Amino acid sequence: MTKKLMLLICLGLIILAACEPQAPAGALEEEAYTDPSGLFTIAYPLGWLYSADETAGVVTFVPAQQDDPQQPLMVKVYAAPTPSTEVNASGEEARALFEAFMQANLDAEYQVYSTGETDVSKLPAVVIDFGKPLEDGFAAGRIVLLYAPGYAVAFFGSASQTQWEAFLPTFRAILDTFQFMPQE
Repeated sequence: MTKKLMLLICLGLIILAACEPQAPAGALEEEAYTDPSGLFTIAYPLGWLYSADETAGVVTFVPAQQDDPQQPLMVKVYAAPTPSTEVNASGEEARALFEAFMQANLDAEYQVYSTGETDVSKLPAVVIDFGKPLEDGFAAGRIVLLYAPGYAVAFFGSASQTQWEAFLPTFRAILDTFQFMPQE
């Protein structure tokens, strides 16, 4: 992972409190997924498949049929509690969890081409758009990092550039359905 990407994560966590809400996206023909521990619910496109790796805290959603096997369309949701619930300590722990998640999903060829802010489930989040060249085109995607004291939540979506650009409004609609329900 590049130093620039790590710096963006750090800066993003610092500015989370200043985020403005994102406008609602269009309707999504959806199915609902509820985390087995009750931490969150999220909708995903009708007819898609999901697989959950409870040990890693990752749920992966994919279309039943892929258009591009070289760079398949996918959405991942990662949710993990931090060992501490103290704001400063859990913020650093969340940063470490985000870095590990990003390293597991992005190789060194990916480059960040834009960053921003949004709200997810009424909580501020950082948006990172990324891409990399492929033999026959370009891969693109987005990571959205959500930090709440005691939890790190990340959303990852990627596909070929053309497919990703067409899917991006759906990705935003998926984020709009996310409901974070940590236990008090």
